[in-house]
Amino acid sequence: MSGGAPSQIAAVMVASMLENGELQAFILKQLQPALSRRYHTLRTAINTYLLPLGCRIKLHDNTAGGYFIWLCLPNGLSGDSVMARASEEEELVVAAGSMFEVPGDSEEIGTHFESYLRICFAWEDETQLACGIERLSRVITSLRASFGPRSLLIPEGYS
Repeated sequence: MSGGAPSQIAAVMVASMLENGELQAFILKQLQPALSRRYHTLRTAINTYLLPLGCRIKLHDNTAGGYFIWLCLPNGLSGDSVMARASEEEELVVAAGSMFEVPGDSEEIGTHFESYLRICFAWEDETQLACGIERLSRVITSLRASFGPRSLLIPEGYS
């Protein structure tokens, strides 16, 4: 019976896939392994190109899943400036952490994202992830050079 919703056919397809187990099988056999490979490809590239520049990844104990890695930028760099420069110079799309702040939350400890980027590994082709991180490293290197030498204090809980 149709309720007139534009997504009626999609709802019927999803309901059918849930009932016969196809959706669960797809998630376990296709989606999870693909996202795991992408995550590890991105982490390897970050370890190679960005950690030596002073970038850090927040470590979360017992956390698995998701589509993003939160990257803490070296002292003195803002996510907004890196995002703008990455777009201009490298045609690279990254999301500044400030885009995800909730107004009023920045006064709370650990909820200020000005010096973060959110990097998505679920969207881009796996073969492009390392190239994107290498291009991002050129942007960060360029911006760091404009700030001159600074000490890179590594907060507790970061790799």
